[in-house]
Amino acid sequence: MIVSLYTTNSITHRTVEVETFTELQNLVGGDIQVATQSSSNTVLYSEGGIPNAFFTSLVGDVVVAPNGWQDLPK
Repeated sequence: MIVSLYTTNSITHRTVEVETFTELQNLVGGDIQVATQSSSNTVLYSEGGIPNAFFTSLVGDVVVAPNGWQDLPK
């Protein structure tokens, strides 16, 4: 699955391929929280850390993943 990673120190994103739920958790740095969800994608983050440069209302690194991320194997 291809996701977009927005780190705390950049307003641009990079594309990352993940194959497991654990890889998503590693990208956000911990337990996954859902910020917003639309019909096509979900904004994921982990509570804690410093404010995100792009998603200013969230803290830590943020991942935008297509729906279906919940079905990734562990």
